[in-house]
Amino acid sequence: MPPRSRSGLSRVLSLLFLAATLLSLLYVFLGVNRTTNWPPARSDGEGYFAYLPLAFVYHTTDLTAVVPAQGTGTVPSGSFFIEKTGHWNIKYPIGVALTAAPFYLLAHFLCTATPLSHHYAADGYSLPYQLSLVVSGLLAFAVALWALARWLARRFPPGAVAPALVFIAFGTNLAHYATFDSFASHIYSVAAIALFLNLLDGFAAAPTPGRALLLGLLAGYGFLTRNTTVLYFVPFFLLPLLARRMPLWEWLRGAFLATVAGFVVIVPQLLIWKYCMGTFLAYSYGGEGFSNLGDPLFANVLWSWRKGAFLHFPFLLLPVAGLFLALFLGRRPAGPAGKTGADLPPAAPLRLEAGTTLLCALLQLYIAASWSSWPFGGSLGHRAFVDAYPLLLLGAAWLAARGLDAGRKQTVWIVVWAAVLYAQLFTQLYWFHFVKSDSMTRHDFAKLPKAALTELPLRLGGAFYDAAFDLRHPRNTSALDWWKETRAVLTPLSPTANPIVVRSGETLRVEVEVENLGSLTLKHWGRRGNILIEPVLIGISEKGPNLVYPLHKSFIPAPIDPGLKAVIPLTYAIPQGLPAGPYLLQLTLWHGSKDSLDALGLAPRNGFRIDVQP
Repeated sequence: MPPRSRSGLSRVLSLLFLAATLLSLLYVFLGVNRTTNWPPARSDGEGYFAYLPLAFVYHTTDLTAVVPAQGTGTVPSGSFFIEKTGHWNIKYPIGVALTAAPFYLLAHFLCTATPLSHHYAADGYSLPYQLSLVVSGLLAFAVALWALARWLARRFPPGAVAPALVFIAFGTNLAHYATFDSFASHIYSVAAIALFLNLLDGFAAAPTPGRALLLGLLAGYGFLTRNTTVLYFVPFFLLPLLARRMPLWEWLRGAFLATVAGFVVIVPQLLIWKYCMGTFLAYSYGGEGFSNLGDPLFANVLWSWRKGAFLHFPFLLLPVAGLFLALFLGRRPAGPAGKTGADLPPAAPLRLEAGTTLLCALLQLYIAASWSSWPFGGSLGHRAFVDAYPLLLLGAAWLAARGLDAGRKQTVWIVVWAAVLYAQLFTQLYWFHFVKSDSMTRHDFAKLPKAALTELPLRLGGAFYDAAFDLRHPRNTSALDWWKETRAVLTPLSPTANPIVVRSGETLRVEVEVENLGSLTLKHWGRRGNILIEPVLIGISEKGPNLVYPLHKSFIPAPIDPGLKAVIPLTYAIPQGLPAGPYLLQLTLWHGSKDSLDALGLAPRNGFRIDVQP
């Protein structure tokens, strides 16, 4: 690559990393000040994260050890007790924990051997530990962009690489998954795929044993972050052979070495499955599965108001269109594409790479549309396709190169900045809860323009104002008094017996009465956090309570003014695969999550918790 082109891409990468760093700082600021979701290890992140405190703080495999510090009142999300082995199992793989481990150990050192120990508890969950996820996500983002820049530079002129990188980094929800939702493992899968693609070019040019082993290590690491990344590694590893870039025997040798290296990497996960579930090869997701294999919900995944990938992020249609054009037209754009970057040719012709990318994307679409929970839980956009973003870069760069060839550089950048503006505005609307995580409707979308123009700036400005001056609720003096003014009582009206007997796939209906005894209105979303009802099923056996199954949290549907009561009917779907037997139903009324309670100087036990009694 000419020096000027290399320095130009380096500046672009530096600016993208700086922008992601600022976005991370904004998230930490909003989270610590209780304006958006916090902590980083929440939801699925509780499970991905739990390996770290278990290994380095509590030195045990008993998940109940982390319950007090985690503050949710239950074991980490995605975990369940295996009666056959007598051990707890976490359904999520260990890749995210391995990536964050160096930063987590640094946090543990700071909380045990430095003056910070006077301010932050060495419980594995205080702020320094939580920030380890933020830092590791940011690092994975930087590594992914660096590898993708080198990979693209061998295929397209630098003038097309820069807008494609900006588009994929900030014109989609990728930056969100590197900052706000770094716990969700997607950014680490993206980094693994990006490094794999970059190294594959070198392997195609010179299939040395060292490169084959590195490819296997990356594929194994990708499997440890998200098991489904295998569907990207295997097809692309075949490309040098299909493109006749090497003899069959050299490819077979490389495939054997890569397989051995990948197996070595995943051995710790196999040992964990053996210990927790009793077998080396296990399906760790329990009752979840591909219940829609015969009737995949393609339209819901792509176009639904609730979580349609193209409806929530319509600019994603552009790189997909670029891939189809590259596949059918099949010619590279003009310019110094080919032997650039590290003087390596691409691993395969562009048409073959575009076709393989589309094949991987279709496989991912079928997997997402067949999954029992096709929206993939609460998320910004449909997160099932985030792992494919490195491959979508081919389509984005192809369109950018065509635009440059036609003398439309300004048009290319206008489209890129329009995508960035839309994606980042939509992201902030999600952070401030105008965009719902898993229940968007057409009516909700209709309200977004007004929210973006009026309410969002006020919310964002108010967050900075409150943090800078803290005029309304100073933390050190009146926070506790403020909490006391939000008293409430939760009284169960049904069911009429506890324990209760529920069966997998059934619907549990509960009716509770909430009485507001304070002087402030209880409402769905306030400055200091959510008012929500959290249900948990606790299994009962001869040994006592041992199985904990969190159900979906429910928000108070309408504001409850001081001195008034409201009867709230709640409906919960019993998870598939739930073992038969009696359960205690425990309901908790939370005002804010654990971070809100910490910020107020209160322990999680100060939440309102009752058991449903006859």
